[in-house]
Amino acid sequence: MIEKMMELNIKNLPENQNDIESMIKKQTSLIDGTLNVLRKTKTDVNNQFIKIDNQINSIQNLMTNAIDVFRFSTTFQLITMQIQTILNECENTQTAVINMLIDVNHQRINPSLIKPSQLVKEIQNIKLKLPSKLKLRGEGENELKEALKTMTAKGIIVDNKSVINTEIPLL
Repeated sequence: MIEKMMELNIKNLPENQNDIESMIKKQTSLIDGTLNVLRKTKTDVNNQFIKIDNQINSIQNLMTNAIDVFRFSTTFQLITMQIQTILNECENTQTAVINMLIDVNHQRINPSLIKPSQLVKEIQNIKLKLPSKLKLRGEGENELKEALKTMTAKGIIVDNKSVINTEIPLL
């Protein structure tokens, strides 16, 4: 029986070999098909990554441009506000100078010409130098108010500079 089986196996050997070759061909075909699908999938995935990367780069460029526009507009607004502030200060200075000149023209002293603390100091200096028979109007708290009220001013312009002479009447 073993001999018959061996004989049968030897007879079937070419047929079995053909079956094995056929199976290997089918397996190779299946592997080739799988490889083709994997290659196609890899190519598709790479193409999608490239598209996504391009879209991300486009969005980054748009964001950079938007940020630049925002920075420029903010800087422009800040500069505009600073210029407006400077113009307002110039207008206020011009108004103060015009008011001072009008007051001097009417022989009055403009309060913006001398600070109260400076006037107090000058009044003290005047008192120290005054002879005993002369004195300033007002006493104590009224002294500053009376001095400002009775002061007169005359002005001239010398070398593009205004010179203002102030006088305080004495008693």
